Amino acid sequence: MFEFIARYFWVLGLASGAVNYFFLKKNIQAYIEEDPSREPGYNQFLTWFITFYTLVWLLMGAAILSHPQENAFTFLQGMSSGGWASRTFWAFFLTVWGSWSAWVVLGKGAEFLEQHPGLIKIRVPGVDPERPSAKAIRNVSIAAFVVSLAVFYLFYSQNNALAHQRELPEHHTR
Repeated sequence: MFEFIARYFWVLGLASGAVNYFFLKKNIQAYIEEDPSREPGYNQFLTWFITFYTLVWLLMGAAILSHPQENAFTFLQGMSSGGWASRTFWAFFLTVWGSWSAWVVLGKGAEFLEQHPGLIKIRVPGVDPERPSAKAIRNVSIAAFVVSLAVFYLFYSQNNALAHQRELPEHHTR
């Protein structure tokens, strides 16, 4: 059973994307009714959301089904010790995450999210979770990006060290 779940974990990822999409669509309906001029922006966001969410999991699924990667856990080996599919998956994932962060922090993303309430909720003291300001969105996004980079670095360096440790030849003493 564990092997089945590990091999088809990407299907759970696709399903969670679909569930998140429909809940998000349902939750923003009240904001669209409040101001119908927001609807094109919401629709554009939802299209991008489901496209990138789906692509990440389809990439993993295609790699697993074509056998370069045996299951979802081989992707946890990271870019240093995984095969081409794992490196492609992580490169795509990091590109999407980095693009999102750049859009929110450096571009007009924070303002867009402020003007389209309900797309993002921030639960930080002093911030209205339903209608966060662009400044709050930008600050939380910066913090999330920095923490994510730190976690990714630790994960990557640990896996890289383990991979090199496996490659070291045994030392024999006489």
